Amino acid sequence: MRLVTALRVLLPTTLFLLGTHIFAQEGTIVGTVTDPSSAAVPNSTITLVNNETGISRTITTSGDGQYVAPDLHIGHYSVRATASGFKLAEQTNVTLAVGDRLRVDFKLQVGSAQEQVTVESRRGIISLYARADDGIPRGAVFIPFCFYEAAANLLTNPALDPVGKIPEFKYCAVKMMRGGELTPRSSYGGGAAIAALEIA
Repeated sequence: MRLVTALRVLLPTTLFLLGTHIFAQEGTIVGTVTDPSSAAVPNSTITLVNNETGISRTITTSGDGQYVAPDLHIGHYSVRATASGFKLAEQTNVTLAVGDRLRVDFKLQVGSAQEQVTVESRRGIISLYARADDGIPRGAVFIPFCFYEAAANLLTNPALDPVGKIPEFKYCAVKMMRGGELTPRSSYGGGAAIAALEIA
């Protein structure tokens, strides 16, 4: 009788422990954000994106530049750090396994969070300033196109909407590279197309 009772108590406990082990597929990412002099950068924004699911989490560093992101689902992550007065820093393809406590540190460089990039399509190529935005899906680039001179019209069909006199919503495949040389442009097409519309 005692043996049966012990088994009844032991069996649910064993099943509970096994269930916990099976479903706890999580890990933790920690780190420190510093400046070029190795001083802590408090209130930095840390964004962690699971590359498989696209799910992101945003946290802020403490007063001593530390951050902890617990209970992250296992997988491959991109971890980004931003702070006012510093350039954006990112580490990609960070692999998080079950039970890991990974350290991902950042040493930020003084500068703007915006980066100069070159975007090229089969129609043209432009250089412009870009910034990371959590509202834009990974692998996508959004360029304003609400006026004729917009840079996006150098990469896509520049035709105007016949009613609104603005470019229609458009998209195309592009290649993006770091760096580039900005070319001042007062008006796309020299303003001739706009003048023609005003005359009409």
